[in-house]
Amino acid sequence: MGRILKVSIRQLAEEAGNVGSVVSYRPVGAKVKELLDKIAKEQLHMLDMMELDFANVDNTEPSFIDSAIVMFKMDTIAKKNNIFYLSNLNSYVQYAVENCISWYLTKKNESHPLLWRTNDDLQVIGHLENKIAELFNMIKQEDVTARRLAELEKINVNNASTRLKKLYDLKLVLRREIMEDGARQQLYYLPKLLTSEY
Repeated sequence: MGRILKVSIRQLAEEAGNVGSVVSYRPVGAKVKELLDKIAKEQLHMLDMMELDFANVDNTEPSFIDSAIVMFKMDTIAKKNNIFYLSNLNSYVQYAVENCISWYLTKKNESHPLLWRTNDDLQVIGHLENKIAELFNMIKQEDVTARRLAELEKINVNNASTRLKKLYDLKLVLRREIMEDGARQQLYYLPKLLTSEY
């Protein structure tokens, strides 16, 4: 069972000086990222995941998503064995997230997919190669090691390991070391979605 901290983006935006339910502008996003960094520094060592909750955010723009969310992923989460997901995205916020992710892919040729919680399921916003998307869906159903993936897909262990590491490097899954058949293995997984409030 995963340890997940729920963080209100609306509340952080207000702490950063934003007024109202429209959360926008790059400077506000940069301040929200600083607050997320502080929370991560203080609490991430005790957690598997963070839920970035967009409840009561009526609208936003891609520059806010970039400066707050994508930069948090690139600068902070990328260096840790943690992941985060977005929740309570209305259609306007979802559109801003999709535009931001699309901009990175088309203008910078960089892939920064994000996890999005819909009900009790995690989806990916952004582009994934077909094999990587299939692997993500597999890990949603069961924890997987490179050896197990190689058996299931009838591929070599190095190829399986490369695919799993790609998902991990995109910060879409977690991993931990286990002993299996007398050898150390990396187990790739997604924790169950139980949250505590910040």
